[in-house]
Amino acid sequence: MDPILTRAPFWNLIAIALPMATFLIGIVMLSGRAGGDYAGRLGGGVLFALGMAAASGLGVVAGVLALYRHERLPWLSVLGILVNCLVCLPVAGVLLRR
Repeated sequence: MDPILTRAPFWNLIAIALPMATFLIGIVMLSGRAGGDYAGRLGGGVLFALGMAAASGLGVVAGVLALYRHERLPWLSVLGILVNCLVCLPVAGVLLRR
């Protein structure tokens, strides 16, 4: 495909940046909670894992959207989809376990 006809990389950058930003924000928020009981810390960890899975789910959607729009750097979209699936699928497996 002609590089002039392809769109600028936007959604594939979002696919990579969204989970990383969520991870950094979550680590900062968890490190700020020094005190508290075990249940509070465990709840914070569970919310952190669910937040990461939600952000990674949006990252998968962003990667697929970037491939659909034929944006430049398609390898970045594929990398974003793979990395996001590595986070989404284990959390989904735990949530869907009977």
